[in-house]
Amino acid sequence: MSNIVKTEAKSVLVRRNLQKTIAEREKIDNEIGESVFSALEEYPEISPKRVQVQDLDFADGVIAALEQKEVAQQKAQEASYRLQEAQKLAEAEVAKAEGQAKSQRLLAEALQIQGGELSLRRQELENQQRFIEAWEKGGSQMPMILNTGSESTTPFIMDLGGMKGQ
Repeated sequence: MSNIVKTEAKSVLVRRNLQKTIAEREKIDNEIGESVFSALEEYPEISPKRVQVQDLDFADGVIAALEQKEVAQQKAQEASYRLQEAQKLAEAEVAKAEGQAKSQRLLAEALQIQGGELSLRRQELENQQRFIEAWEKGGSQMPMILNTGSESTTPFIMDLGGMKGQ
């Protein structure tokens, strides 16, 4: 009878991996019991009521190998978590860099616009200076108030009397 029990127990256990064997002890008891009952049907004089696995003995190093496997799985999960965190940080850095780049582009555009206005204003002032110099070269006296008109972006109105020390 012990050979029948051993054979049936082995046939149930080989269908599982070792980790499940340890974790599902009650289920294994039931499966081995069903298998043993089925095998003993040809022996009507034997009628077991229940089969219970008392000890599962594993070869040396099997438990250590399972522990190493579990540790390796935990390390893999931790590495995966760290990778996800690193990816999130990288995405945040990219978003930050894109925001800074956009900010710098907008600032550059604003400065370019302001620079254009400043350049236009400088050109107007240079034109006014040439106008004054040409007027004086011709021997004319400068008017005391000058308005360049509405076509200029900034009207030029000033007391010109102080320019010559008058």
